[in-house]
Amino acid sequence: MNDIFPLLNSQGKILYVLGSGPKTSRELIQLTRLSPSTLYYNLKDLIVHGLVIKLKDGKYAITDKGLRTLNRLVKALSQTIPTSP
Repeated sequence: MNDIFPLLNSQGKILYVLGSGPKTSRELIQLTRLSPSTLYYNLKDLIVHGLVIKLKDGKYAITDKGLRTLNRLVKALSQTIPTSP
């Protein structure tokens, strides 16, 4: 993870982790360090808004819309982090 990850909210962390490829809910819990209830609550919201889909194999994947949202979020947060000298 980079300097941006701690700045992300729960949904941002899910999108960030899914940006590297589809994951199971177990993998998402481990990588985001969210509780199962928080993960599922946020996944449901991300799915409703078209940012994440659940694949037939049970894994979750980021959509094109989700990837665009993640890229805008990372860009915005990157501009707020001071660079090291």
